Amino acid sequence: MRADNTQLDFAKRLGLSQQSYARYESGKVLPGLEQIHHICCTLSVSANWLLGLPEEDKIAKTKTGGLRSNVRQIHSLAEKMMNKSNELLSLTEEMEGAL
Repeated sequence: MRADNTQLDFAKRLGLSQQSYARYESGKVLPGLEQIHHICCTLSVSANWLLGLPEEDKIAKTKTGGLRSNVRQIHSLAEKMMNKSNELLSLTEEMEGAL
């Protein structure tokens, strides 16, 4: 929030009570999707900007090829998890056989 605007100013602009706005700002309460949409439309900002996330066009420009890398990493992790799962299953079967 800019210094020249008060919580009450923003609350009025958004159609909220000052208390509701203060809870959003402090993080004590999170706005729902409809409220996020309303805030974005009222303030003419994107949901990504409001939530502190990178803008989509910036992601696309800076992460060229990043999707493939992410998919490879996910695939590798999934294989490792499958191997560990198989190891655990084998150990469980051995333990059950020993009983």
